[in-house]
Amino acid sequence: ANAEKFPIGMIKEEAMIVKCGLPCCTCGLKKPSVLVKGSSAFLCMRAAASFPFSDEVSSPVCACCAIRCVPGPPGFMKPPQEGKAPAQETMAEEVKEAEKKTEEVKEEVKEEAVTSVAA
Repeated sequence: ANAEKFPIGMIKEEAMIVKCGLPCCTCGLKKPSVLVKGSSAFLCMRAAASFPFSDEVSSPVCACCAIRCVPGPPGFMKPPQEGKAPAQETMAEEVKEAEKKTEEVKEEVKEEAVTSVAA
């Protein structure tokens, strides 16, 4: 009963598109910080999406049934050892190796392009 009353009318806030107030409550429309964000898991399958990228999905990744598309090079991922699923650290190392190979291939292509232009 003795609570502080909210401002009445249109309220200006940096994080809000529009915000209206009455003495008892306020209601507003917040500016989105991420347009699309979601995740799901079912048994051994996981899915996550974020646009723009966030901490959950920090870069483009696309793989299905142990077949990697992005980051390249595309192909089969390393099989698990001893019949167990690989640890997250192992999977992260494999992705880093693939990204390193992709960068090496990009550098080779750039060098070939420079050499062909110079000739």
